[in-house]
Amino acid sequence: MSKIVFPENIGVTSYGTVRLGKNFIADGNDRTGKARIRIQTHAHKDHTDKWIRNIRPGRALLTSKPTLAILSLEYPHVNINSNIHTLANSEKVLSKDLIQENFLQGKNIENAEISLFDANHMVGSSQVFIKNQDTGLSVLYSGDIGWPLEIIPKADVLVLDATYSRIKTDENKEWERKDAISKILTLVSSNLATQPIYIYARYGVMQEIVEKIIENIDSEINFVASDEIIKKTEIIAKFKSSTPINFKKEEDKYELNNVIHLKEFHKKQNESLSGLNITITNFRSQNTSPDKVVDNDYQNIVIALTNHASGDEIAKYIECVDPKYVITDSFRNSTNAQILADEITKKFKIPAIPSILSSVWKD
Repeated sequence: MSKIVFPENIGVTSYGTVRLGKNFIADGNDRTGKARIRIQTHAHKDHTDKWIRNIRPGRALLTSKPTLAILSLEYPHVNINSNIHTLANSEKVLSKDLIQENFLQGKNIENAEISLFDANHMVGSSQVFIKNQDTGLSVLYSGDIGWPLEIIPKADVLVLDATYSRIKTDENKEWERKDAISKILTLVSSNLATQPIYIYARYGVMQEIVEKIIENIDSEINFVASDEIIKKTEIIAKFKSSTPINFKKEEDKYELNNVIHLKEFHKKQNESLSGLNITITNFRSQNTSPDKVVDNDYQNIVIALTNHASGDEIAKYIECVDPKYVITDSFRNSTNAQILADEITKKFKIPAIPSILSSVWKD
């Protein structure tokens, strides 16, 4: 493997920035100052470091409208229309033209063709495809991908997220994603009338579960949440054309029945409240069931429900991309990146390395 030369300027740095060629980065800040264009795949915080720095003349942010809307909650007065990116040949491109409600397709900029494809991870999430027009080399950054995917482009180089990704999974796992959703709905329906319910989840999965509850439980439900969750959920619902949700603010005083409190995942930690506490984790359970009861003084149930592709799904993804090289993300999961790279090389006979061995790791 050491004799194989991987393409330069492609990989993931030690601080999490994804390099997709000399002029392009994704999901991180460019400490070297080389890249003028940043692609933002989605709005989860482990991918958004210093995104605002590309909202200025001479640089550009390329993303989807749902992603920008969620990011802008942190900077409500950001003016994307003022940012003009000047190309090497003095052509000017309005940054607002790089941010579209539907995924950007075939945009020529900085001697490359850029396209975004739905990643089915959360609303607005993207796979990033870039083809260098001088060399003909194409690179695909998966970002965080869910499953299934409508479009998976072929590429010479695949930079693959490794957060929860493994080709090999527990052969004893007898449940599927639908089983986890069914378990949550059963818990909600059987407890809704008798006690308050607290659901802790990341907001992509949170919105999905709220939609499933509304669709499947025939009761008038009062959803209670913080301003931040309400705003994010309203944005996601708008772009997904979901059923409007009647929220109550967390800080208001009221007497309600059929109450479901929506809570940020990171606020769970050691918090347990009187009622049913459901924590939805992105990690795939290796149990024969997707749920685990935590034994303490309160009702705490952990449900494994991930919106990350893994196992056979990752294998199918790689088959569709048909890459000549694969680089796995060592920043977001260093141990898994090495294991995944080894599994890819063994299964597909494709040169694959964790990004810690790539040319950009020490940038």
